[in-house]
Amino acid sequence: MMIDILLWIALSFGVFLTGIALLPLVRENRKNYNAISYNFVKLMVALAVLQGGGFALKYVMGNIFGYYPPLGVDLISILGLLAILLQFTLYAFGLRRHYALPWVWYVFILSVLLLVGNPKINAPVLSSAAIAGSLIALFFYKASKNRSGLMFGIAMYICINLIASLLNQFIANNIYEEEICDLMGFIGGNLVIALATWKVYDRYLLYDRARENAIKSTWISKIMASANNSDSAPVIVTPVKVARYIRCPECGAKKKYEFSEDVVAARRKDPRGIAIVPVPEGIVCEHQILVFVNRDFDLLGYRTLELSA
Repeated sequence: MMIDILLWIALSFGVFLTGIALLPLVRENRKNYNAISYNFVKLMVALAVLQGGGFALKYVMGNIFGYYPPLGVDLISILGLLAILLQFTLYAFGLRRHYALPWVWYVFILSVLLLVGNPKINAPVLSSAAIAGSLIALFFYKASKNRSGLMFGIAMYICINLIASLLNQFIANNIYEEEICDLMGFIGGNLVIALATWKVYDRYLLYDRARENAIKSTWISKIMASANNSDSAPVIVTPVKVARYIRCPECGAKKKYEFSEDVVAARRKDPRGIAIVPVPEGIVCEHQILVFVNRDFDLLGYRTLELSA
């Protein structure tokens, strides 16, 4: 009975860590919307539901009803975790055409396990190891190159859950040990993500003062360039209307805004990088808003511009 209580306390602590990890991102998005961090919040909620729900389902089925399905709940959860992380990676790198691949792989692996069992060539283990190893290497590389604490946290999250799943599959001898391994991955993964979202890695492990100053200078130059571009000669192209719903990060007002033809034409002529489009005050609300868009006019973020009197 005591170990059962401790397991549920540990699960509650893991859920608490999930909330702690998401708090800075939710708070930041209320002020300045960012598409990637907003979708990362949804990613972490999905992973928490998958891991926490998987633990609860396994506990009820195994400890209460004594039923063990042909496919272990742990295996279904860890494969689903990898599929979700792989899809988020494809999203983060803009590979929209390949969004279905993680779920094709997921259904294929579950079908192999259900119909064939453990084949001589263990496709689930080999493919999962290849995907997990590739994601770990990719995020560690990006974290080192961009000095990104969040990418470092994602890499550590995958590492911890990979180690916990290996312990579950090959070391644990009973259901309690398996559940302990599951909670180790859940708590440890959320802990390293919390350290990332609270910028502990950025401050003490990946801090780069020169890069920070360069970023500030770049933002200022882009804002000045966007203001000066209003006097440049118009580009003669076939006009295309593009409209998006703009939300003010300061007061929360939301309104559909149609980008001017010269902005659309400039994006069509040079679609590289991120464009900063100023929305004058009085269009959405009383604030002047800077909107950051990519080549397809997907909204990547907002920021209000305080004008001096």
